[in-house]
Amino acid sequence: MFESLKKVFWKKRLRGIVSHFRETGRKHPSFLFFANEAEIQPFYKTLLKIGKTVSDLGGACRFLGCLAHLPFCGVHLMHDQFRFKRNSRDRDCYRCMRNVFRQHPREFELVPPGGSEVPLPPESRERIRMLSLLNTLKVRAEIPGGEENYQKTPEFVPQEKAGIAAYQQTKEAIRKNINSVFVHMNNYALSLSARSAVAEAGIRSLCLVHAGLKNNSPENIVVNQEFDCLELRRPAGKWGRFRTTPLPDRFIQLLYEDLLVRLEAKGSHTWSPEKRPGVHHLPESLREDYLSGRPVFVAFTSSMDEMRFEEIIRESFRLGDLPIKSLFPTQESWLCHLAEWSCEKGARLWIRIHPRTKILGRPCETARTAGKLAETLPGVRCIQADDPVSSYDLILHADLAIYGWSSMGLEAACLGLPALSYQTGACHYPPEAVGPRVTNLKKYEEFLLQATKRAGFSNIIDAWRANALVNLGNAIHDHPDYLRKLSNRKIMKAVFLEGDSPLKFYAEELKFKKNSAEREKAEIRKRLAGILEYMLEGKRHPTGVELPSRRAKPGRASPRNPEEAAMPDCKGVKRIQMILEKMSSAAASGPQKKSQPLIPK
Repeated sequence: MFESLKKVFWKKRLRGIVSHFRETGRKHPSFLFFANEAEIQPFYKTLLKIGKTVSDLGGACRFLGCLAHLPFCGVHLMHDQFRFKRNSRDRDCYRCMRNVFRQHPREFELVPPGGSEVPLPPESRERIRMLSLLNTLKVRAEIPGGEENYQKTPEFVPQEKAGIAAYQQTKEAIRKNINSVFVHMNNYALSLSARSAVAEAGIRSLCLVHAGLKNNSPENIVVNQEFDCLELRRPAGKWGRFRTTPLPDRFIQLLYEDLLVRLEAKGSHTWSPEKRPGVHHLPESLREDYLSGRPVFVAFTSSMDEMRFEEIIRESFRLGDLPIKSLFPTQESWLCHLAEWSCEKGARLWIRIHPRTKILGRPCETARTAGKLAETLPGVRCIQADDPVSSYDLILHADLAIYGWSSMGLEAACLGLPALSYQTGACHYPPEAVGPRVTNLKKYEEFLLQATKRAGFSNIIDAWRANALVNLGNAIHDHPDYLRKLSNRKIMKAVFLEGDSPLKFYAEELKFKKNSAEREKAEIRKRLAGILEYMLEGKRHPTGVELPSRRAKPGRASPRNPEEAAMPDCKGVKRIQMILEKMSSAAASGPQKKSQPLIPK
């Protein structure tokens, strides 16, 4: 089912791009596929599938193969450490790529490297140099006086050459194909170097990412989003108004698939399977803060590489169009302001240092600053990178998450915790684009002040959790197989059953018993009927939180029926009704034929 979803999504997204070119009176676009990772053989198969769709829609495909990059791209990324391959793996990858393209000579045109070299502007060369440095583990970064000094290593030199080659090759291909769309895989250094040429040319770009990130087939690659994700930015109004609509549909399945993977992992930044909900396993200082009755804020920091990466992305791809990129010039200044403000208002602050700081083995100014704040200010706790405390434990026991360049803000929202970003400029990182975005320090402090009023802010937390529940419900309604997968995860059950969370109600609806096939269908029908009854029973959530009402679309009359107007805007309602009708008719008519699908597509 997920495979069919991906195919439909590809066609819908690509058809919209082709239609846009037609409406503007331009020729059919040429899709430039940049294949930078020689080891990801299924990636070429995915390009083949997308290329067929583009060809059916009347577009052309040209592949910027990594033929010249193979000496530099035949590497394995593990904790940012490059291990150069000296065996025949590169030749095998090249042979696989060549055979795939040769099988379909009419649909595809392989653009080999070479030709006329494109002059490389000085600013582009410096940009590529910095992008290449970010993916090198042994590059030392010292911060005397706030300035970063990088030291080259042998691994960096070929990576820089590969980045220059990617830039020149992409620039030349864009010159020959003016009406083009650039498609690349992930945000690695070579992709970003090629993306620099795309940004200078001003053409459209798409990014391919793995669907489940881990524990999933490498072939599960989907078209994720526009590179800068500007369409995800929402005005930062009141807390409740911001969370009155679910997340974008195309992210729901991906988010919760990724969340399940993260909750199963055994890292310090993820949920620890051996731990159970409750406060007994928290350190004594954190347990006292939680039981004190005072509001608790948790600040998730970013690693130094991520902060530098964000700066380079904004500068390189011209995303810093707003006068204020961030409320604070550095991450350390953000933590100092937040710590002083929290102590002044009587709130507790937990600072979580990014675990990648430990992996990189570099001196971290952010960790030193957070440690000093915890020593000097009462109510400030610092959780270092190597402390055995799960970040999800912090999410479950905090009242507000504050973050910058971090995916923890998104994961907090998925688990129902309000999350606030102190970044104000445009961004390309989907997790960063989910939280409210304030434009000045006054609004930022207003949000924090509202969160300190724990009695009134509990309604906001309930609203966020109810919305997370609706998002999860939509994912399950669209993907019934996901119900079985989710219900069998002990960790997710524990998260939903924690404390008095309104997700507990939904967790009870997700209990699944593995019996005979007929009893299994009966259980599914019973659960879906219960979910449908809950969604249609009235305006209010079991916790007393109003669910979002259906709004009339622009140019469309409002529904005449008041009950219909008050119905939650949950697209899974009609789908569940169809499923129940199908199952009822199947139960009445006896055994179901294999050719008759149970779930309507």
